[in-house]
Amino acid sequence: MPFGGTWRQTATTLFTLVALGMVACKPKPSSKDESDNEKGARDTAATEHAAATSATPSAGAGSPVVQDRRFLFAVNTKAPVTPQQIADAKSIIEKAAPGIAFVDDPGVGKTGISLIAPPPDQIEPPDENTIRYFGRGFDGSSAERARSMRGALGIGWNLDADPKLERLRAAQSSVKAFAEKMDGFIWDDATRELFTPAAFDSQRIAGWDSGYPDMRGQITIHYYENEGRHRAVTLGMEKFGAPDLVIQDVPISQSNRGSHVRNVAAQLIVEGASIGSNGELVLDLAAIKHAPTKAYYSGLDPSASHKTTIHLAAAKPEEGDAMNRLLEIRFPNGAGATEWERLAAAADALVGAPKDTPTAVAENDPELAAIKLRVQAKLPELAAAIQKGLPLGESISVKAPFDTDDGGVEWMWVSVTKWEGDTVHGVLDNAPAGIKSLKIGAPVTVKQSAIADYVRHKADDSLEGGESIKVLDRRSPITPR
Repeated sequence: MPFGGTWRQTATTLFTLVALGMVACKPKPSSKDESDNEKGARDTAATEHAAATSATPSAGAGSPVVQDRRFLFAVNTKAPVTPQQIADAKSIIEKAAPGIAFVDDPGVGKTGISLIAPPPDQIEPPDENTIRYFGRGFDGSSAERARSMRGALGIGWNLDADPKLERLRAAQSSVKAFAEKMDGFIWDDATRELFTPAAFDSQRIAGWDSGYPDMRGQITIHYYENEGRHRAVTLGMEKFGAPDLVIQDVPISQSNRGSHVRNVAAQLIVEGASIGSNGELVLDLAAIKHAPTKAYYSGLDPSASHKTTIHLAAAKPEEGDAMNRLLEIRFPNGAGATEWERLAAAADALVGAPKDTPTAVAENDPELAAIKLRVQAKLPELAAAIQKGLPLGESISVKAPFDTDDGGVEWMWVSVTKWEGDTVHGVLDNAPAGIKSLKIGAPVTVKQSAIADYVRHKADDSLEGGESIKVLDRRSPITPR
């Protein structure tokens, strides 16, 4: 195929899960006895789940925040915690949160603070993978110290009211103070993250504004890939008396944009936003009270409308989710034929569309033709990798041609979801400039023989391929926004 038409330099896929506060998680194994028909039916149901708005009831009207809340921090220590050190922790907590009783039994319905020092044989130090994927603020030296920890003190908080989040702030400041005293590390059980005291201070304690935190530093997102379904769910909202939020099927190429929508929703919910009678929640950047967060999202694209509406529905937690209420984010009223397209449209309205100007390319461009020859030789290897199953946190995008409304060709990136023979299935990663019927986020199929480039984003954040990106950038550099 000639190379005339317009080419897109980059895909929206190229991002780092960890940089977004996201953690890729292992999928649950499927049954070995499952038939192909059963598997296909389940895959189809999973993909269409978010669009089936009648599947579960809408979230109740009003604020979803409740005052009763339970959460646990733990301080990992070099040696088993002594009675004197427990007394020291109690003194630090009493100073930070006067008037809250200490209780021996952290049972449901018992308001108070419980201190738990498990016996040494029940303590397992964090391993290398835990620190790599769930550690925050670690370098080589602190990681080595963390792996040698042999003690821990759990600090459980059972609260009946915290309308101004003062008790949460007291819990965070006291656990940091005790960790510093013990030269230890902090485990946040709600988000399943391990912090150095400095990182905990930076993400959890510093930066509050108008009585609220930047929720990007208070929650994390776990991303599951399972049987063609890509599920992203928050952890950590329980500390604020709020439900966690889930998008049941979001392609990895849309995870960045999905995170913006989810984080803004979390921010507004914690700040007191109300859900409408039909489950609708207006996401309006102007309504955010935390000024730095408002400035960050508004600054991504000042020309965007900075406003969209999502719908929230009660959802059933799945294995690996927090023991917390769960609300599913849906996009029933957005532009687009599929939920993926409507998610992209909502993100465009809220924070702006990806900046991606098409580059005109002459037919039979020799440099791009040479790249395609090399890429075509590589594709069987990529197809085999997709069919086998990519390693956790890895993705592949390919560049393919699409016919434009005026008879031309627009070369765009597709995030691959399935590879069957010469047919590649995926999600469109660019917003078409010359195809009115096609939108970013749309499910598409392309032929392997037409593919002219690829990018393999590996779990260690390294990239393979993308030769055309370098060529087009050299010819027409992109100015980062």
